[in-house]
Amino acid sequence: MQLLPSKVTRAARSSSQGFSLMEVVLAVSIMSVIAGVSLPVTLTVLDRANTKATKQELQNLADAASRMFEDTKTLPLAVEHLLIDQGTPGWTGPYLPGSFVDGISGLGGYEVDGWSNGYVLRVQGAALTFTSKGGDGTLDSDDDIALTLDTTMILRRETLENLEVINAALQSYNSLHLAEFPLPANFASIQSTLVSTGFLPDSVLYQKDAWGDSYVEDPLGSTPVVRIKSIHIATDSTSAPMAGGEGGAGWGGW
Repeated sequence: MQLLPSKVTRAARSSSQGFSLMEVVLAVSIMSVIAGVSLPVTLTVLDRANTKATKQELQNLADAASRMFEDTKTLPLAVEHLLIDQGTPGWTGPYLPGSFVDGISGLGGYEVDGWSNGYVLRVQGAALTFTSKGGDGTLDSDDDIALTLDTTMILRRETLENLEVINAALQSYNSLHLAEFPLPANFASIQSTLVSTGFLPDSVLYQKDAWGDSYVEDPLGSTPVVRIKSIHIATDSTSAPMAGGEGGAGWGGW
């Protein structure tokens, strides 16, 4: 008489044969659904992280370019110019800490954004704009990230600082010598007199403003001279040059 296999024996044999085709199809379908849901979420998270990192680096680049401009009165045409001296007079960099290589592009780490795409630098007049191509890697598209440094603020600040010294010297001189020896209505002569009498240091900083133009007396062409000003900075009717707007680095393109 032939013995029938037990239930335990049949279960063990079935298990050793692996998954059925239906089970495999079902498992693959479930994993596909999970992947379809999780992949967009993962990409969104990565995109946000790349955007945040790129904005921070753009700010660092703008700050470095600002320091370079203060030293040289020139703007970098490439990120490399912030790291390596190109023979620019007054350059005291590097203006960024350290150096490293991006593992994907092979470029310098400061030269690429969070997506490993190179930054684009554009100089227009007194403004320098750093631009990231964003996640799509296409320049001048909707997801570009741009930061603009307006160097007018730097020139203005330096000029105001120097004018403060000049006008303090002028007021000190006038308080002692205005009645007997009024200053002539000519800034070159005024500057020479203030230096020779010890009221003003003998420095090129007090000869021309940060734009490279000579300071002028106020009122222009007549005495007594009550202050010195720059043709690039508006003044009110009674005091030193007005503060106005701050300028600086501003975001755009996002």
